[in-house]
This record gives sequence, structure tokens and C-alpha cells, in this order.
Amino acid sequence: MDRKQVEQKAEELVQHVAKGCISRYEGSWTLSVYDTAWVSMIEKPDGNWLFPESFKYILQRQIGESGWVSHASEIDGILNTLAALLTIEKHLCKENSLSDLEKSDLQHRKVHGLTFLQNALEHWDVGSCMHVGFEILVPALLSMLEAYGIKLQFPSRPALDAVSFQKSRLFKAEMLYGPYQSTTLHSLEAFIGKVDFLRLRHHKVNGSMLGSPSSTAAYLMNISEWDQDAEDYLRDAIQHGGGFGLGGVPSAYPCEIFEFTWVLTTLVQAGLPSRSFQNEAVSRALSTIASQLRKNKGAVGFASGMLPDADDTAKAIHILNALGQPTSPKQMVSSFMSPKGHIMTYMGERNLSPSANCNALICILDSPDMGELWADVEKITNSLCDCWWENKMVDKWNLSINYSAMLLAQAFTRLVQRWDFASLRMLPDTLIRDRVVVVLVQLLNRVLFGSSLLSKDAARSYPESVAYEVLTCSALRSLPLSRTILSQLDSVIEDGRDHLTTVESTWETNQYLWIEKITYGSQTLSKAYCLAALYAKTDDSAWSDEIADLFQPAPDTSRKLTKFFQMVHVPEEPAWKYETCVLEGATFAAKLRSCRTAIFPSRDGFKDKYLTYIPATWTLVNNFRGLNLSTKLLWEMMKFSMLDFLVDEYMETSVTLLNISERALVKECISKDLLPRVSETSVPWETNISKIVAQDESNLSERIGAVCTVLAKYVKEVMRHPSVRAASQYDRTQLRIELHDFLIAHIIQMEDNTQLYQSQKDGNPDMEIPIFSSARSSFYNWARTTAAQHISCPVSFAFYSCLLNSSSDIKHPNDCFLTPEQKYKASDFCAHLAVMSRLFNDYASIRRDQQERNLNSVNFPEFHPSSSPAKLTPDAFNTNLPLFKNSLLQLGEYERRASRAAMANLVDEIHSRDQGRSGVKQETTSKGIELFAYVTELFADIYVAKDLTNAAQ
Repeated sequence: MDRKQVEQKAEELVQHVAKGCISRYEGSWTLSVYDTAWVSMIEKPDGNWLFPESFKYILQRQIGESGWVSHASEIDGILNTLAALLTIEKHLCKENSLSDLEKSDLQHRKVHGLTFLQNALEHWDVGSCMHVGFEILVPALLSMLEAYGIKLQFPSRPALDAVSFQKSRLFKAEMLYGPYQSTTLHSLEAFIGKVDFLRLRHHKVNGSMLGSPSSTAAYLMNISEWDQDAEDYLRDAIQHGGGFGLGGVPSAYPCEIFEFTWVLTTLVQAGLPSRSFQNEAVSRALSTIASQLRKNKGAVGFASGMLPDADDTAKAIHILNALGQPTSPKQMVSSFMSPKGHIMTYMGERNLSPSANCNALICILDSPDMGELWADVEKITNSLCDCWWENKMVDKWNLSINYSAMLLAQAFTRLVQRWDFASLRMLPDTLIRDRVVVVLVQLLNRVLFGSSLLSKDAARSYPESVAYEVLTCSALRSLPLSRTILSQLDSVIEDGRDHLTTVESTWETNQYLWIEKITYGSQTLSKAYCLAALYAKTDDSAWSDEIADLFQPAPDTSRKLTKFFQMVHVPEEPAWKYETCVLEGATFAAKLRSCRTAIFPSRDGFKDKYLTYIPATWTLVNNFRGLNLSTKLLWEMMKFSMLDFLVDEYMETSVTLLNISERALVKECISKDLLPRVSETSVPWETNISKIVAQDESNLSERIGAVCTVLAKYVKEVMRHPSVRAASQYDRTQLRIELHDFLIAHIIQMEDNTQLYQSQKDGNPDMEIPIFSSARSSFYNWARTTAAQHISCPVSFAFYSCLLNSSSDIKHPNDCFLTPEQKYKASDFCAHLAVMSRLFNDYASIRRDQQERNLNSVNFPEFHPSSSPAKLTPDAFNTNLPLFKNSLLQLGEYERRASRAAMANLVDEIHSRDQGRSGVKQETTSKGIELFAYVTELFADIYVAKDLTNAAQ
């Protein structure tokens, strides 16, 4: 399809939605079994069914000997089946109007529906459900079925009751009787028996209760005086809501403002020529919307007269500004800005909507009042960054992850442009550099690594979702990225357009992506997004050097890192993947360097090479393995990885300079003051830390006091971390134990170093290499105790476990690993990783350890024949060095295989026996384990290829 054809189809679509705004609206939404079931329950005053065709529609939509359809999520099938069973029960109660065959058929359908429903409820993950009002609708319908003797129990019922209580505890019926609309009017079926429906008549809009057929049906069923307006509305919904008079209704009707504004803003942003929007119908529709804005104090809803919301308001203001009618978004901001700094779709909503905040931000950025609203831009931007960093981008209005990605890309590329062009220089540069750019680059990687198009998996996606993906890439394409990355974006765009052209006949089929009470699709919106994706311009934008440097930092260094990671990871993978991971890592580099000296002093003459490698290591594994774990988790582990290097370096350069008695005092300080091995509740260990940090320990010498002060700051940084404080007591205790053992292991290593090299106190370590024949344990036991603890893997995993399971809204958090089996297998998994890391680390540092007089694995007798002398000459050592290194590699690979087997066992254990978590939490924990495992492996592989540790001297 060429651009002229796209323009022609777009003009036809614009004309269609404009007419819907100014004359009769013809619905394009998919039909709703749930709403139709409610419509089918209405009895006329004479006792007959008002809409028998709707009941017929329900029976036709039952799936064989099962329940009713789950279009795109489990809640669809649950709600559809609950409502369908309720209408069947109501029809069975009027048995005089049914033949024996009809009664038998309905009973048969009821049995199969109940079987389906029970199974669906058994597997329902309440915690992951985002649909509008499910927490009040499902309990209400379950209660209604109980009146017919149907009682259903299921594992997530307590979780459902808890969220239902939180939603309904502030509800008072009197709130509905006043003059103002509320979202409750959209779901009145959940309040049957709780409100006086007659006192709600004044809320009708064109006969409907907030445009909801199910809510309007509930109203009509529960008033003592027949309401002809409500009946007329429902007849109109059946005839013109997309069901062609066959009984079905959509989940909302009409929605003319929603479809008009969404279609036009989508096409305008794609760059369709202005002539596409210059006709009488569009002008009249725009006048109607402008009039609605004036009437409703700067806000509109999804249809004329409906409760205003931020989403539709933002789209309405945006299209007016885009088509030459300057309109201020100030009232929108003042009406919908929450005290927490984000835009609420509706007042009092339970969950923030990323898409609504993106639409509001785009609206402001394209408005004449942008500069005056910079503080609000900052608030919304921070809220969106928080959502991204905490992996809370799942939207409440659309199921496709590509939808939120598209809007975020469009909003943040605009934001960076406005900031670069000095229109929003009032915004802090750290917001752009350390947050927005991070989000954009991570979004770039999510798209490129997870693209259904590059994986040739688009056939499984709805065309509308593919269009979102293309539009995301089109927005990102405007950034000052390298030619290699731009080429990959172009490939996604080209493949996406080819696919959309191929499946054009399916654009207007039912695509269940949008969320209401149930999931629905809109043929009109699908066509608009597909046309926009085919047309969207991908012209390069002009950028300042300041912004260009953020997206192409230090080209020479980036090229070297790209080649290095490709070499040590999977050389067969294309270079662009490593380049994008290195770019993502670089977006954290400045922030990481700013934390470098917060605890440990810097050392003149040392470059801290590891600061360049740490971020890319975490981003690479997260991207290559498609884990998409939170930015917050990645960032915290980047910082902790840096601390691992720094504390190791500090112990080897500062603590090692102390004499034996001084080190013993430091050891005592660690065990008695900083990290005592007793219950947290009985020892004021944090008080001890504070005293040491304040250098209030007069009993310590200056040298020892300086060391203990630094270590106390380190312990404080770890143990007072918000995620640690929010973790369970067990997880906090385990972290404290591992942190203690980690620090003590360094001192034990120093003692072993002294013992090993004591015969060379005055000699040259290059002249002879000692064998540790007086070791306090075998090499095997040493590798699993002191050596493993010294390598920092166990303490890192303990800290990581706190991050994985921490949550500020849980008063009594569970342990990260709930059962004894999980705890044991997690420890076994970590133990193998720790030994592997130590073996590979020793492989890379044999020469350095020899020069710095550090104990290395190869000093143990197990690496030498029993006939060997107590010391090796340099020649003998060099002769045997390849054998030593090969043994370390073989043992390291053995532990790698063991850690992977342990990981598989642990993940299986979590999924098969973990009943204390939702499916989403199980999945996050499993992915978290995978991330830690493969990052640890990558660090080990890096050790083999390149020693990143600063020399001790």
C-alpha cells in the first residue's frame, strides 16, 4: 500500500469518526457477553423478557460443553461465565415459560458452565488482574449466585476479599445520590441491594448509566417505575452498538469522543497531511468537543455528557491544538493531578495508568502553555520514570505491552527534544540524563530484543499490536543513535509494515486489546493505528552535541566494550546486540561513578576499570535472556557489584597493612560491634555502627578506628538499605550473617597469606612459589568456605534476595524463599556459583596473587604431586602453569554445570510448591534467579578474559 492509498483510507476513516461525533454513532467495539447477559435478565412490567434476543445471543456464545469465552485474560471468562450463569438461573426460575427440552438444555449448560468457572477460579491470579472494577463485580456476582444455592470456593478468594474490602470500605450510597457523576455509576450491577436505584435517575445520560449497558440494565431491573429512556438506550445499543440488532451489546456505548480523538491524534502524530482533516464534518466535530470542554470546565469523557477523564481530555486538547485551535491544558492538570504527582484517569482510581500519564504529558508538550507547566511536566515525568524503574508499566486500559511502550517513546522523545531546544531547560539535567535517557535506551532494547517482528513471530500478534511496535520504533528512530542501531530500528519498521500490508484484511477483525470490565477491541482504532504505522515518518531530527553524547557516549570505548563482550559472551550473536547493551550500561555510568567515593576513598593513579564493565554486564544478561527485570533491581545490583570490588580492594590495600594484633581488633569489631551473630532485637548493633561512623570509639587506635569507620559505613549502607529494611527478618538475618562472613573471610585470607609466605618474609616471591602444605583444611573445603565467602557471591545473593522480595506495602513480608526445600536449594545454588567464581578468579589472578603474596587455589597441595618439594622454582612453576590453569578451568566448568542444575531444581521447586505467592511473583523470582546466575557466570568469564581488579600496590 503506497502513501497515497494510506492517505485516502485515513481520510475515509476520519470522515467516519467525525460523523459519529455529530450525528448517529455506529459502534465498532467488539460485543460483550458480560453486558449482554445483564441485558438479557431484564423483565418487562408484564413479566416477559424485554430482550429475548440477548438471551439467545448468550446461549449461542457458550463454548461447547464449557463456559463462556476468555478473550485475552482469565477475568474475561470468569465474568462472562458468572453473568451467563446468573441469567440462566433467572430463566430457569420461570419454568412455566420453558418446555422440558429447554429446561434440560439450560441445566446441561449450567453444569458445564459451573465446571468451567470452578476451574477458572482455581487458577485465577487475583494479584495480576488489571480490569476495571473486577474487585467489586466478581464478589457481587458470586453472592448473587449463592442466592441460587451455588457456592464457589477457590484459593485466591481471601486475596479477592481483601482487595474488595479496600475498594468498598469507603463507599457510601449517599455519595451516589448527589449531583455529581462517579465511576461507580458504570458498575451499578455490583450494588444491587445496596443502593436505591430510583434515586439515581438524575444521573442518566441519554438513558444510560455512564454509557454502560450492564449498569443500565441493573438500574432498569431495580426500579419500581419503568424508565422508557433506559429501555430506548438499550435498544439503541443492541441496534447500533455493533451487534446489528441480534441481541449483543458492547461494554460501553456510545464512545464517539473516544474514537474521534484517538483516531485523529494517532493520524496527526504519524504526519498525515493537514488536508486529511480539513472538511466540514471534522470542523463540526471539533466544535462539539471544544464546546464539551467549555461546558465541563476543561475536561471531557468518552462520550458527550459522560464523566470526564484525563485520557479523553488529553486527547481532545491535543487534537484541538494540533489542528490550529489553541487550547490550554491547565484545567486538565489542576483537575486530575494527584497529590502524589501523577495524573489520575478518574478521581480515586486504585492504580496509576502509565498510558494516561503519557497522553497527558504529550498533550502538555504540544500545547501553548508548555513552559508555564514545566513543574507539572517534571512531576509526570518522574512518575512515569518510577513506573518504568519499578516495572509497573502494565497498563489498566490496554493489554499490549507495545501500547505503553509506544506512548512512552512518543512522550519521552518529545520531552528530550523540548529540553534540547531550550523550551524546558527549567527541568533538572539529572532528570533527563539519569532517568529519561535510561528509560529510552532500555525501551529501545526491550523493543529490539523482544520484537515479534525480528523473531518472525508477528503472526501470533494482533495487527494493532504490531502497529504499536512500528510506531514505537518510529519515535525512537528520531533519537541520535548510531548507524548500527538505527539500521535495526529500520528493519523492525520495514518488517512491521510488510506484515501489516500482508494482513490488511484482518485489521478490522476482533482484536481484544483494550480493557474495560472485560477485554474488548475496536475496529476503528485498529485501522487507525495500522494506517499510522504504514505512514509514520522516520526523518532524522537535529540534536545538540550534549544530547548526541548521551546516546553515543565515548565511541572508541563503546566499540572496544562491544567487541570484548561479544568475545566473552556468545561470539555468534550479532554485534548490534552488544552495542545496544553497552549503550544501556553507559547510561548508568555517570550515576555509578558519582557513588564511587561515598564510602571507600579513591586511590590516585587507578582508573577503576570495573565501573565501565559492571553496568553492561547486568544489562547484557537482562536483555539477551529476555528477562525484562526492573531497572531498580539492575541499578541496585550495579551499585552492590561496585561495592563488592571496592570492599575487596579496600581490604587488600588498607586492612592488609595492619599488623596481626591490629587485624585481630578489626576482626573483633566486625564480630562484636558491626555484625554480631545474635538476634537483631536484643543487640543495638545499629547504635554501635552509628558510634563508629561518628568516630566515637575512643578505645580504638587511629589506624584501627579509620578502618572500622569505613567498614561501619559499608555495613550501614548495606543493612539500612530500604529494600533490606522492608525484607523479612529471616532474609535480613541471613544477609547480616553473610556480610559478617564476607568481611571475616578477608581477614582469614590475610592470615593464610601470611602463613603461606612467612618463609619468604625477607625474600623475593618471584624466586620461589610456596605450596600451602599447612593449610587449615583441604582445597575442597577451603573452596566452599573461606574462598567462596571471600569472593562476595554469597553476600551479594543474600542482598539480592532482599531486593527480589522487598515491598513497601507489605507489613509482614514473606521470606524470599518460603519453604525449607527452597532455602536449602537456594543455598546450594549460590554455593556452586561462589566456588565457580573463585576458581575462575584465581585462574585470572595467578600472577598477580604471586606478586602480591596472596593465597591462590594453585598453592594447595592438591595441585601438586605428593613428591613435589615444599616450594617451586619459577621454572618449575612456569612449566606447570598451563596444567594448573587447565585444572582451574575444568573445575570451574564443573561448578558452572552444578550451579545450572541447582538453579533448575530451585526454579522447579518454586513453581511446583510455592503456594504463598501469586504467579506473577513466582515468575519474577524465577527470572531473578536466572539473572543472578548468568550475571555471575558472565563476571566469571570476564575474569578469565580480563582482570578488572585494581592492583593492591
